[in-house]
Amino acid sequence: MMQRRIHFRHILIPICLLFFMLLASLMGQGVAAHAQGVRPTGSLTQAFAQSSKEFGVPAPLLEALCYMEGRLSNHGGTPSIDNGYGCMHLVKNSRVDTLDSAAQAAHVSVEQLKANLPSNIRGGAALLHNDALQLSAAHTLPTTLANWYGAVAAYSNSTTQG
Repeated sequence: MMQRRIHFRHILIPICLLFFMLLASLMGQGVAAHAQGVRPTGSLTQAFAQSSKEFGVPAPLLEALCYMEGRLSNHGGTPSIDNGYGCMHLVKNSRVDTLDSAAQAAHVSVEQLKANLPSNIRGGAALLHNDALQLSAAHTLPTTLANWYGAVAAYSNSTTQG
């Protein structure tokens, strides 16, 4: 019998994101503004709103992802240990390439995604939009925050190992 192992981090991130999104909805505030007193700047708030409008991804979901993955920072354009860039943690390594996919989906260069935080947010929103459409039998975007769970799980690139 083949044994499957699910990485705890890949399950925890989508669950935490949904918790933060639901909390934000109940309180009427953005997730990022609530978490540890960190508030997005005006231009960052505008980037969330514009990306939400352009790609149909709820702004609180984008805020939650940006906070959880990158603490609302572009980290000076330097990659994470997984070779992920920006607050949306767009990755290009031997296992996954969301960086090039996001560049193509958002019609921007990879360099823009690495260096420009609003572009990074747009790239993440474009990926979430595409993931949500692929997971929908009707090829439509989810209508509630809770229904974005599948797209968030796909965005995290969680895998099982045998």
